[in-house]
Amino acid sequence: MNIKPVVEELKNKRHITEKQFLILDLLIIENLTAQQLSKKTKIPLGRIYEPLNQLISNKLIEKIGKKPSKYVFENSNERILEFLQNKFHNFVKDENKIIDMLDDKTPPRIDLLRSTEDFTYSLLKLLSSCKSGLKTIARYGSLPFIFYPSTKQEFIQMREVIDAKRTTIAHTTQTKSIRVFNAYHEALKKNKHFYAICNKDTFLWHINLIKKNLGQDFLDRMIADFRRKCKQYDIKLYIIEEYLPMQVFVIHNQIMLFHIHMGIGSGLEIHNKEVVQLYEGMFKDMVKRSKSAEYYLKRIK
Repeated sequence: MNIKPVVEELKNKRHITEKQFLILDLLIIENLTAQQLSKKTKIPLGRIYEPLNQLISNKLIEKIGKKPSKYVFENSNERILEFLQNKFHNFVKDENKIIDMLDDKTPPRIDLLRSTEDFTYSLLKLLSSCKSGLKTIARYGSLPFIFYPSTKQEFIQMREVIDAKRTTIAHTTQTKSIRVFNAYHEALKKNKHFYAICNKDTFLWHINLIKKNLGQDFLDRMIADFRRKCKQYDIKLYIIEEYLPMQVFVIHNQIMLFHIHMGIGSGLEIHNKEVVQLYEGMFKDMVKRSKSAEYYLKRIK
């Protein structure tokens, strides 16, 4: 991938300064010392360390070797994704703080989600802003993210198999999928809980799909990984026989609803604690009618 247009877009959207752009633009091509960067960018040597240190602080570049040290912009795709994810997290954190300061009696805020791109953005916000965790009711045909493998390579393998067999609700590009993958794992590291409900036929269909396309060994590793995560983190997956028409996400102060009809996705974000309580109650009632995922995993041959 040509990373230069991406770096230019970061500058155009004011995610990085002009000086930082000039530095990254050169480091795309080769590793350079501060003196070399100063000469090529025309930034005085005494002033080039500020943008360099900012880029290091943001984990976009790193300094390697003994003096004269060189500056490196390797694994640029991953570094840029992490940089944007951190900026996004800080934005959501500030927004959530302001919302919490508002009076609880503020009228409900309802936002329309017009596409799967809106859905992905909204899900990333939920994962970043949830205080204690996330509850999910997966629509029929959709497998909760908490059941996916923990390693990025196997996660991508599984996504590719699923994408080839059914319409996915979102994360239709690998980059978007990895952003959501990273967001879930970042939330897990912060000890946030993840409780999900999945339709029985959907769950077993995915089990058979994985076994058929990726093999029994892959499936065994994935199940072992899921069991490990359940022990290490506060993760619960429930399987229900009922048809689930829409994707539902619930956090402490809002819910998200999303549905796909004839390939077109749409949904709502509702910011209101009374609505949250309603869906919390619905989730608890559905859990009572469900069985644990382990009940079915023990019966898989």
